[in-house]
Amino acid sequence: MTLQQLLDRAAIHRLHLRYACPVDSVDLALFRSVYTGDPTFDRVPGKAYRGMPEITGLILGLLPFDGSRHCMANEYFDITSDRAAAETYALATHWYARDGAPTHYIAMIRYHDDLVKTDGHWQMDTRTLRAAWTHDRPPAADTPNRRRPASP
Repeated sequence: MTLQQLLDRAAIHRLHLRYACPVDSVDLALFRSVYTGDPTFDRVPGKAYRGMPEITGLILGLLPFDGSRHCMANEYFDITSDRAAAETYALATHWYARDGAPTHYIAMIRYHDDLVKTDGHWQMDTRTLRAAWTHDRPPAADTPNRRRPASP
């Protein structure tokens, strides 16, 4: 493996973390920075979001949740010069109230990404989300309430 390949792998890993942080904090500027100018986000099964306005709407849809945490895990990269295909696993937890009772929505997610390197920086052009499984459950008694800000 060349030095450039190692640098690209590290940059793509950071890109995946740069995606998770603004999703959990609803930081729109940082969220937009991980995508190309005309990205696609597909939920399988579900809706396909085209372009930054629709994808930004997707993250704003997280505001009704009290909070979320995305833990990024297994990563696989296939890098060819300035393009890459990546697969990343994530465990996503969302806190919300159902009928006034605290609830955790937990999802094991597989992301499939088409990435582009422009001006030395990797960005997502297409992201496909597939949930391997999901589960709603009451939180553990010692789980702190992680309320996110009311607006971005």
